[in-house]
Amino acid sequence: MKSLAEIYEQTERCQFTQVIDPNIFQDAVKYKEWCNAMDEEIKALEKHKTWELVDLPNNKEVFGLKWVYKTKYRSDGSIQKYKAWLVAKGYMQREGIDFEETFAPVARFDTIRTVLALATHKKWCVYQFDVKSAFLNGVLDEEVYAPRAWYDRINGHFKFHGFHRSESEPTLYVKLRGNDEVIIVCLYVDDLIYRSNSAALIAEFKDFIIGESEMTDLGLMNYILGLELCGYSDSDWVGSVDDRRSTTCYIFNLGLGAIAWNSKKQPSTALSSSEADYMAATSAACQAVWLRRILEDMKQHQKVPTVVHCDNHSTIAMTRNSVFHSCTRHIETRFHFIRELVDKGSIKMSYCSTDEQLADIFTKPLGSKKFVYFRDMLGVVNFCIKGEC
Repeated sequence: MKSLAEIYEQTERCQFTQVIDPNIFQDAVKYKEWCNAMDEEIKALEKHKTWELVDLPNNKEVFGLKWVYKTKYRSDGSIQKYKAWLVAKGYMQREGIDFEETFAPVARFDTIRTVLALATHKKWCVYQFDVKSAFLNGVLDEEVYAPRAWYDRINGHFKFHGFHRSESEPTLYVKLRGNDEVIIVCLYVDDLIYRSNSAALIAEFKDFIIGESEMTDLGLMNYILGLELCGYSDSDWVGSVDDRRSTTCYIFNLGLGAIAWNSKKQPSTALSSSEADYMAATSAACQAVWLRRILEDMKQHQKVPTVVHCDNHSTIAMTRNSVFHSCTRHIETRFHFIRELVDKGSIKMSYCSTDEQLADIFTKPLGSKKFVYFRDMLGVVNFCIKGEC
């Protein structure tokens, strides 16, 4: 038998290296890369005329500045750039005195994945823009945080150029020309993801967006394959040992991969497994309604109900039977919303066996064979960088 020392000597070793981002100016100034990044930030501040020297009013306070440093990497792990931001110490401000609003909308990842899946189904290319110094482009009508000002300005530009903003997702914009040409843009902080079936619309969009703000054209995005919207809802029962509440889980696939999912503890204790699945199905139905609206905004009209798969016959019967009896009369009213959706034809509950219940992967630990099967159904694949596998 080999000793631990002998085994250790024969073990293959590897070393991982990573750039450590500096936390303070005194550390960053020692390196040329960070000095260049700070120079670029100062030039951007001066270019956008973001400051001026003034006498301090009597009723105003001075907030300090701080450098923030971040190393950005490419998909292969190599360094793309060194980025430095000169920011105000906003945590020193007091709500209602130094500022009123801080909210700025950001696209949900569900929306981004839906855009990518739809573009793949249509075999459209997906492009990406990065806005340089986005938060310096905002026009301030009052003393507000920069993200909100940036969103207000870019939102105005989109409206001026004929884009329609989604009512369900304030960072999703659609522009139509005729009956066939369409361009869809999704805004995530200072990144723009867009796709279109019209070369003319893409060219026009690039011209106007580059004219409004300095952009970095990141070119084509990588994307997934296929398109078919379907949902799965499931729950465990009294899984929490602390309060005996169940866990709601749902997954929605669009094509060959999942675009939306959720797993969380239910707000009340279910008296049966059917009741737990009923509450989970309602949560899934609410998500389905939102996804349908997003697809409608992207001119992908839903002509048939969205199918939600469930492995409980009693739960499916509860969604179709509007009669309140001893098994359902105590359930909170909001969970009966699914009955209305089924009656309207927005949602269709469909039975599937437990062996095919994809949402089961988020309710409990599974055996390796079943876990791998569900993982593949989710569209999760092994990924490795060329030359490292």
